[in-house]
Amino acid sequence: MRLLLITILLTFGIDSQSSEVKLLEFKTDYCTYFPEGTISSPNLCRDCCIGHDLWYWIGGTKSEQDQADIDLKTCVTKKSSSFYGNLMYSGVRLGHLSPIMSKYKWSWGWNNKNRHYQTVTNSEKDQAKQLLINLDDHQDLADIFIKEHLE
Repeated sequence: MRLLLITILLTFGIDSQSSEVKLLEFKTDYCTYFPEGTISSPNLCRDCCIGHDLWYWIGGTKSEQDQADIDLKTCVTKKSSSFYGNLMYSGVRLGHLSPIMSKYKWSWGWNNKNRHYQTVTNSEKDQAKQLLINLDDHQDLADIFIKEHLE
């Protein structure tokens, strides 16, 4: 039995680096599967969706996910209407139940794909800050996210 275990470990290797928690570069698809605005203002709610995508990238606790979804609804409501805000919020909440998961699920940015609801540590927040400070697009929204959620 011991020989079998040693053989398996040597065959597949033990890499201490693979257990390192690392955050991937931030990306956004804006309002996933949903229009970013209206016909007359096609990008009206895009900023709301980027803020929401930042939360989904870094993840956190269940209550933080709930708050991120509420913040999206509030932002969309302010920019367009309560109908549109409620519709987007309902779509996001129903999306949590879907068997077809978007690649941008909660805490998608971490290299540990089994990570779900987990408090983001200070060192993880530092990783996020470094990636967001050097972000090419949406720097103004990244700066707000850093100030409000990572400091």
